Amino acid sequence: MIKPHRSRVRTPEGWLFTSVRYATSARDLTADVGTRHDAEFPLLLQEFVSGYGMGVFACWRRNASVAWFSHRRLREKPPSGGVSVLSESIALSPAAQSYTEALLSALRWCGVAMAEFKVGRDGTPRLMEINGRFWGSLQLAIDAGVDFPVLLLELASGLPTPSPPTYRVGVKSRWLWGDVDSLLIGLRRGPQASGGRGRLTQVAQFMKLWSPGLSYENPRLSDLRPWLEETAQWMWLRRSA
Repeated sequence: MIKPHRSRVRTPEGWLFTSVRYATSARDLTADVGTRHDAEFPLLLQEFVSGYGMGVFACWRRNASVAWFSHRRLREKPPSGGVSVLSESIALSPAAQSYTEALLSALRWCGVAMAEFKVGRDGTPRLMEINGRFWGSLQLAIDAGVDFPVLLLELASGLPTPSPPTYRVGVKSRWLWGDVDSLLIGLRRGPQASGGRGRLTQVAQFMKLWSPGLSYENPRLSDLRPWLEETAQWMWLRRSA
């Protein structure tokens, strides 16, 4: 897997949106690198692991955890691997939690962080990256019971932090327009880019608009303005593509 150091980079010509690509041979790798914009470097080369994506999230105070959360990616954009568009809260993996603790302790981290893993067929979590910021599926953690923004505010304000909050397992969160994009990519590229799922299966899974424990991070009936703004942007991007 060939991954630029940033998902978008500012260049003299404007913003450059980078992409993750895959190489199956040294020739493919050389050809891909030769087509990259200078601003995309340095590149990160990672082994491709067949499995599912898992996130471990923490609020950390230098040498101790304030809160933990974990999710599994059920669908991603693009379907072959990327940002989550449908995810579910899961119990913490002891191994992944131990790896994350070691990293944050070594960094003497203070704040929120996300460690991203790929879990292979043997069940072993393999670290992909660690990000010291809020993550795209933040709303899922809040819906499940861990309000990371409030915890971070308390931490930054020097307030005493309570006991680590527990969270509900099996809560699902869906990003609708991201899921639409994922479906369109899967239909265009076929089963090979969608984990072997045929087009009819992809459509059937997408059309399951509700299930127990599922909520939408956008739209939210309590506040539709972000949804309307995102919808306008999505439609504008589609017309411009």
